[in-house]
Amino acid sequence: ADPLTFGNPIRLTVNPSK
Repeated sequence: ADPLTFGNPIRLTVNPSK
């Protein structure tokens, strides 16, 4: 999991793997 993923909830939605 990248810090950007935690910073961007949208990233989590697009890529739940990260």
